[in-house]
Amino acid sequence: MNRLKLLSLALLLVTVSHARAQLAFDPPTIDLGEVKAGQVFSYQIKVTNTASSAITMQELKSSCGCIQPTLEPSTLAPGASGTLKLDINTLVSNPGPTTYGIKLRYPEAAQLKEQQFIITGRVVQEIVVTPSAITCYGEKPRPQTITILDKRATPIKPIKLERTSPYLDVEWVKPDTTQTAAQYALKVSVRDDLPAGRHDHEVVVYTSDVTYPVLRIPITVVKKAKARFVMSPFLVTMSKSIAPTKTVTLRDQHGQGVPVERVEASPGIVVTVTNQAAASITYQVSLEPNLTRDTPFDAEVKVYLQGQKDPIKLLINVE
Repeated sequence: MNRLKLLSLALLLVTVSHARAQLAFDPPTIDLGEVKAGQVFSYQIKVTNTASSAITMQELKSSCGCIQPTLEPSTLAPGASGTLKLDINTLVSNPGPTTYGIKLRYPEAAQLKEQQFIITGRVVQEIVVTPSAITCYGEKPRPQTITILDKRATPIKPIKLERTSPYLDVEWVKPDTTQTAAQYALKVSVRDDLPAGRHDHEVVVYTSDVTYPVLRIPITVVKKAKARFVMSPFLVTMSKSIAPTKTVTLRDQHGQGVPVERVEASPGIVVTVTNQAAASITYQVSLEPNLTRDTPFDAEVKVYLQGQKDPIKLLINVE
């Protein structure tokens, strides 16, 4: 789920309203109790439209990437009910007490209204998967290694390894014992013929353990199409307290000039040129010093080039 959708909504001048409840949930909440990190759950929640007009769901947003929500049907007539399906993968959850929220957003008049379904639980971590999720970026994402450490006296025994995409290559490798105490390691590679765009897949590890019969490791690949003009990096994370400034470079991979026509930035973002070479321009991207917004948001910088219809974009996550 991603926060860039919220930016699109903001650009459309749509506001979110926490109005009176128009959706009734059955059950009203879910308490998972004590769960082991790595366990997978599926739930179905009955959702009823108690309003006097139809509701068409525009977005389902989870507070954690460990939950994949879907609502069927997406439009509910007055008094009608649908099913909110939740697939929960606790592998990426932090140990300890936790609360997840699923925000259901739907338009009404000139506002975007929102209701939230709450899930609580306590996560115990016996198996440590590092990293518990992988995100790969670029034209040719590099292979990455995942390690599995079972802290119990008798560790799990993998019996089968699968991937949900033919564009992923996965193989067992020997753990680097100088860096980790993990019992197992696997290498994930992205094939060169993967189409450009965002791809969400999983590496699935089946084991002989009754408590952990399967471990599902999320793999997200954001592959860029090969382009003449490249922004590097094309995604940055910024914070007022830790990283209020970032440096990025726009290059012409043909070795010629970068014919910039204009630069546009989201509110709260300041862009200045720090260096201009024969085939590149370096920008300093900063948060406005008087920025008062405390909640995370997504922003972007658009660089329009002469003779190019679409701008070169820098995506920004502000924490």
